Parts: sequence; C-alpha cells; structure tokens
Amino acid sequence: MKMNKFKNLIILLLLGITLTGTIIPAKASVTSFKKEVDGITLTLDKGLMNVKICKDNIVEVKFTILPAFPTKTSLVITNEWKTTPKFTVSETGDEIILSTEKLIIAVNKHNNSISYFDSKKGLILAEDSANGKNMTQTTIAGIQTYNCETKFNSPAD
Repeated sequence: MKMNKFKNLIILLLLGITLTGTIIPAKASVTSFKKEVDGITLTLDKGLMNVKICKDNIVEVKFTILPAFPTKTSLVITNEWKTTPKFTVSETGDEIILSTEKLIIAVNKHNNSISYFDSKKGLILAEDSANGKNMTQTTIAGIQTYNCETKFNSPAD
C-alpha cells in the first residue's frame, strides 16, 4: 500500500454541482486557466475547477459545473491557510502542471483528471481519466443535493 507516500499528502476534493439528472459525468475539457496567488482556476467547457496550494504537501481541489463557485462557507475545510508556499505553473500540450517543493500536480486538459506525483515524479495517485468524477442527484434530510463520487487509481507498491 502507498500509505507512506500518503502520509505527507492531503488531497481535499470538493465537488459542488447543482443540476438535475440521475448520474452526471463530470468530464469536461479545460478551455483556459488563470494563475492565482494560491493556485490556479481553470475554466472548463462545463464549469470551473480550482487547484489551491495550501502547503508544499497539501492541495485543495474544488469543482463545479456551474459558471461560478458557491459562496457558502465550507463545513469541511476550516483552516484558512494564511500563507501560500512557493509554487510554479507550467503548461504542456496535454497538461497544466503545478509544482511545489514536495508535489507535482498535473491536470489533464482533455478531461480535467488530476494526477499527483512526488517531487521525484513518482506517481502517488491519479484520478481515473475515464470515470473520475460523477454526481448523483439525491435527497438527504429533505434537501435536494448531490452525492459526489471520485475514482482514483493507485500505483502498485
């Protein structure tokens, strides 16, 4: 198991979608991106995605198929990360790459799947590019909402 590699890596994946339908595949290609002070915001052909660098080994990912992120305060993330570590952003034909001292985060431009690598380019975890993100409409406690599902592929030890 890759527990040692995960020890210093926390990935927070927050998916926020409010559409109708049973299962909504969240595949979307990247149309553009903008470097922010603490990461990047990607414009997708179906929504937005934000990759925030919280620490050298902590990344927060938000995703929505809406034209803007919800403004509600997260009940999951309570740390505001007052400082952002040094990071770089580069682009290849197929990927947008964020690099910190300890992590390399590669976003696939064709399907918005994310792969996480250590600083030596060893794969830690990769979102399944075929079935990565799905949303299923549901009702919880009388509130219309969505169950978020993300599938990852973990390399063999």
